[in-house]
Amino acid sequence: AVMNLFQESQTLEDFERDLNAQNSRVNNLDLNGDNLVDYITVNDYVDGNVHNIVLRVALTRNETQDVAVFTVQRFNDRSVQIQLVGDEALYGRNYIVEPIYDNYTAGTYNPGYTGRSNIRISVVADWPLVRFIYYPGYISWHSSWYWGYYPSYWDPWRPYYWDYYY
Repeated sequence: AVMNLFQESQTLEDFERDLNAQNSRVNNLDLNGDNLVDYITVNDYVDGNVHNIVLRVALTRNETQDVAVFTVQRFNDRSVQIQLVGDEALYGRNYIVEPIYDNYTAGTYNPGYTGRSNIRISVVADWPLVRFIYYPGYISWHSSWYWGYYPSYWDPWRPYYWDYYY
């Protein structure tokens, strides 16, 4: 679901808004145990042709928890590889999701994942968000929201239990 949202978003700001929208039913995390869904911020850390897009939750005023990281890498031939890596503390070791050629949906759920190090996925280079972050004038996005200060559209709700999704 997160990969699909990433694929369909125009900008990282749009991605953050849609990720936290109650009607998208993607964010259902209550990591601080207050019985309300936590707001997930999106921050892009650029290193050359690699974007590490971190999904993070503020647990308290002074403590945060990374949820997952999108690693988007563009190669010299303009092909792009994307991996969504879930935080080990939340999802266990080697929880990695990659788009696939057929329908751009997720791939691996087993802890024994060893990766496909030599496969470059060029079809994702056409995703609107991927094109956006590689524009020449792009300035890396860092969410302006933090503990206790959230956008006016954000109204946390009680998390849904597993049977709701089942």
